Parts: sequence; structure tokens; C-alpha cells
Amino acid sequence: MAQVKVQTTAPLAGPGLSPGVPPTAMASPGPLGLQPSVNGTGPAPTPACPAPAVGYGDAPVSATPPGSPQEDMANPKEKTPMCLVNELARFNRIQPQYKLLNERGPAHAKIFTVQLNLGEQVWEAEGTSIKKAQHSTAAKALAESVLPRPAPRSPKVDINSNP
Repeated sequence: MAQVKVQTTAPLAGPGLSPGVPPTAMASPGPLGLQPSVNGTGPAPTPACPAPAVGYGDAPVSATPPGSPQEDMANPKEKTPMCLVNELARFNRIQPQYKLLNERGPAHAKIFTVQLNLGEQVWEAEGTSIKKAQHSTAAKALAESVLPRPAPRSPKVDINSNP
């Protein structure tokens, strides 16, 4: 905490306080409009910021940010390619198998190669992480698979929802 020296015209007696003079009467406000305080107990300074002039600034500030978080993010209800491959495999009563085939490159920039087996069909893809490689392999499998697909479900509507 910084120490502030306050100059007063009243003579001080004792260890720094004059008898019978209240602390707020010791000094008048300085050139900045700040009131002196004793150990931070004095009145708080009043803000001296004037209101901005008309036309100051580039554009008015709106209360809402320019992009809601829902616009910037993917739909959280949207299913990942791996999830859709799992549904396809479950519908066809087979087990999807992901296998890491290769990893190459320096430690800070690895490239992973993943293989996906769905029954007799096989796909391979690469990515900068194992998960990204799995997702690309699953997306490739969804696009190229000849397995029968389950019927899409309609969104669930909750009749008894409370507002």
C-alpha cells in the first residue's frame, strides 16, 4: 500500500494527530478533488469522468454480443461420425474395430493413421491426433459403406415439459 503525505496548516501535536481536530478537517481537497483519509477511512473520491461527447467513438455498443455462442459452436445434439458408425454397426449386428496402423513425424507434429473394420469393409484415414484420425475414418466409412442403414429417428418431443 502506498503512503500519502498530506500537508496541513494546523500544527500537529503528539504522534501525528492534533487534539480536537476531526480528521476530515485536517486538509482541503487537493487539485485532483481527492479528500484526505486516515487509514483509508475517509470519504471515497467522486469520479470526475465527463460523459462522452455526441459522436465520440465509431459505433454504438449493443447490449448483446455480435455472435451468440450457439452460432459459433456446433450443435451439441449433433452426432459425431464415430457415434453414427456405432449406430450403423449396432443396426447390422457387427462390431466396429479401430486400429492404429502408423504414427509418423516429430513429437510436436505427429500424423496418425487409423484403420476401421466394419464387417468385411475396411477404411483408412489420417489425422493430427488419434481421435481426429478415427473421426475421419468414420466419416469416410459413413460415406462409402454399403451396409443397410437404420431409419432416422424423429426428434423426441416432451409433452409434459414445464416452462
